[in-house]
Amino acid sequence: MLTSVIIADLNERHLPETVENLYDTASDAVEVIVKKDDDSRGMRRCLNKAAKEAKGEYLFKVDGHCIMQNGWDVKLHNTFTSDRDMAVCSIREIDEPSWTIRDDKGFDQVTINSDLTIIGQGLSDPDSPLIQETMASIGCGFMLARNRFYDLGGMWEELWRWGNLGAEWALKVWLSGGRVFVNRDVICGHLFRRQGLAGGGPERNRLSRHILGRRFASMQGPEQIYPLGWLAKRFNKKQEVA
Repeated sequence: MLTSVIIADLNERHLPETVENLYDTASDAVEVIVKKDDDSRGMRRCLNKAAKEAKGEYLFKVDGHCIMQNGWDVKLHNTFTSDRDMAVCSIREIDEPSWTIRDDKGFDQVTINSDLTIIGQGLSDPDSPLIQETMASIGCGFMLARNRFYDLGGMWEELWRWGNLGAEWALKVWLSGGRVFVNRDVICGHLFRRQGLAGGGPERNRLSRHILGRRFASMQGPEQIYPLGWLAKRFNKKQEVA
């Protein structure tokens, strides 16, 4: 089964290592489609362009500064319970000087706060299930069916150049009746940027989250069947049961 990897090249200095690693560690057929931000329209525009060229049944969105481990593609395929779901990786930080994954620093679960910011919740107990529901992803290392990507409107470019992808896609999937799963057996090493990208910033990100929240609060999300507050209530109930 062909997987199409889509990457936005935002002046990525580790892009060659990332692309080589994706091919080397895949168990089945993959194509890696990279689009450079030549027109300064940002990550979302690049990813939409890449998706238009994709031929795979599934799309895998990853950043140009990541390391995957063996079998990531097939393991993520096996995470889905239906084509309405989204499968995400467990995240670990990369040690840049050695370009290796740090096993001691990362997170499995990602939560969406009331202001639609996201936060990693740390690593799960080693004895917990390998595949778990999660509220969101960090916006990197997630897979969904290509048809589902288009049914949910692709990347919303009105949310500006970069940022808030984790909340955008979690809300699209959950509130339209799908589910988001993290597979703890699929590790994505991620180099976290210590400086922001040009054309973004806190104010722009707050505005993007405001647009996102207003759209789902008014039940205008793609194929939306649940109100915005449903997701937090659902995960609060899961925590109470646990």
